[in-house]
Amino acid sequence: ELRENCEPMMFSPEHLLIALVTDRTVPKPILKQLYPTFVSIIKEESAYRLKLLDLGIVEHHIGKLHMSWTKSLGDECDICRRPLFLSMVKGKFHNKSLKQICLHDAKELLERNNEINIEYNLIMETLITELNMRRLLKLYQRLTAD
Repeated sequence: ELRENCEPMMFSPEHLLIALVTDRTVPKPILKQLYPTFVSIIKEESAYRLKLLDLGIVEHHIGKLHMSWTKSLGDECDICRRPLFLSMVKGKFHNKSLKQICLHDAKELLERNNEINIEYNLIMETLITELNMRRLLKLYQRLTAD
């Protein structure tokens, strides 16, 4: 829903959820309420990454969370305007430069043009590795366990 309305956001929902999950002062009942949304975001991110890797996109891990590219204004998808926190795709597509787009829009772009022989040189930059996403999920499961 957020992606479809193309309205700019003040912050990344992923950033907020990860901040809440790793904050020890957040009450357990709130963590339990957020759990389904958190799991959904992690699974969606992982699925998009795998799909883009299957489509031939190269992954480049940027680094630690404090090195987030979302610190500067304007770090949003060029297509849907969603803030980019966990990952982004950039490079050249059909001789046009892509500054930065979200994984969803990169997947759509590649799948839509799959039948046509379009040259592309795209790289997926990730801030959080798959391993760290799984660790976050396990941490969340421990925090919300009864």
